[in-house]
Amino acid sequence: MLNIDLHCHSTISDGLLTPTQLVEHAARRGVSVLAL
Repeated sequence: MLNIDLHCHSTISDGLLTPTQLVEHAARRGVSVLAL
């Protein structure tokens, strides 16, 4: 089964993590598809 996150926010909008941090965090969680 794929682990997909199609809704997240970075510091470019109203999120707390930079885009790079989001990708790293998603990878640690096993997310294979991420949409910013």
